[in-house]
Amino acid sequence: MNICYLYLDTGFVNYRTQYPEFTEWLAIEVSVEGLKGKQKRVNITLSEPLLARVDACVGFHHEFKDRSDFLAKAADRFML
Repeated sequence: MNICYLYLDTGFVNYRTQYPEFTEWLAIEVSVEGLKGKQKRVNITLSEPLLARVDACVGFHHEFKDRSDFLAKAADRFML
């Protein structure tokens, strides 16, 4: 049995063309929320224009719960 581990968080990719030897596929969604550590409050300083841009982005993109959620996800994504 051939096993290939793929990260699906990059959006749709047709892996069948890259791995033609695999005839059966299985996608499993795994919640990683339980693996994240306890949240800690921090104090940061941002310029007013940058803070306004962050707030506008959060207001437009509803996948972010709030400013803190946006900053946490942006930091996490930057450090991949």
